[in-house]
Amino acid sequence: MELLYVYWDPDPVAFHLPFLNHPIVWYGILFALGFLVGFYLLQFFFRRFLCFYPQFTEADVIDWKQILKGKKDSEKEREAALQKLNHQLNEELKEEPPSSFLIHFAKRFLSDAGLKQLKNRLYLEKMLGPAIRPLKVRSKLFSERLTIYMIIGAVAGARLGHILFYEKWSYYLTHPLLIFKTWEGGLASHGAVIGIFIGIALFYFRSRKECSMISFLRIIDLLVIPSMYAGVLIRFGNFINQEILGTVTSSSWGIVFGNPAGGLPPLPRHPAQLYEAFFCFLSFIVFFRFFPKWLFPAGRIAGLCFISTFSFRFLVEFVKEEQSFHLAHHILTMGQYLSLPYILLGIAFLVIGRRSKNRELYS
Repeated sequence: MELLYVYWDPDPVAFHLPFLNHPIVWYGILFALGFLVGFYLLQFFFRRFLCFYPQFTEADVIDWKQILKGKKDSEKEREAALQKLNHQLNEELKEEPPSSFLIHFAKRFLSDAGLKQLKNRLYLEKMLGPAIRPLKVRSKLFSERLTIYMIIGAVAGARLGHILFYEKWSYYLTHPLLIFKTWEGGLASHGAVIGIFIGIALFYFRSRKECSMISFLRIIDLLVIPSMYAGVLIRFGNFINQEILGTVTSSSWGIVFGNPAGGLPPLPRHPAQLYEAFFCFLSFIVFFRFFPKWLFPAGRIAGLCFISTFSFRFLVEFVKEEQSFHLAHHILTMGQYLSLPYILLGIAFLVIGRRSKNRELYS
């Protein structure tokens, strides 16, 4: 019986820019879309995280004159005014707070005391008007700043990681400008994670005074679910580009790539990119569904995500072609060697979260 394989040879170029005639490739569009959607997902998750921390901070105040009400604008008076505002979070409401989806969300997860504080926070935001930065605006600003660090860290880390782990270094030493040509491909997900960690660290040290309730580990918790969604789009972009190829297979679902990357012959191969895209999408659905329940302690979401994602990455490497110049005939692939430390890191996240003295809130 003759097997009928799917033949795949799409045009990687989506369109050309008018007048400039510069090609815009599908991979670049999907890569950018991953970060765009990831930004809104991050904002979505951070806003819900703030439900557990409705207390006012100095960063929430826009107009100190209205808050101080004629008192001297000094550090002592500001601190006293914030204490008074936060004291009001525990008082009885004079009227119902404005309707908000946050309240409907919080009813399922916050204690009565925590729900009362959130309602009072929303009520005071309405009463104080432009003097106070609402939780919605606060989550937007946080997400915008963090996304910038994420984009820079991910692109730089992915590019340098690809060169370090998969390419011949001497070639780039003689052609250093090629390092910056990210649009020509060559991005490594393991390197992207390292770059993102560096970006998170820089963001954390810059923002910890404004967001005293958030930790380095908590930021990773908030980022991993949007990253899974971005992973779906990026892997599909790899599929369109006919790169990160699977090994040759005789299975009926094998795909013949018309112009596979690296000059490999057009033979039926495992659609490894689609395997990873499907796993990322399934993981995204599961973690999205259980986000509130797995939010505490810090590190649980990040730990579970790292363990599951990189364990799958380790397994799927068995049906992928080796991409590294350095490991042509090793038992394991470069992707498998690089996945092992991230699995251990995921376990460390779980242990650190459980042993942390500051367990945050269990509302």
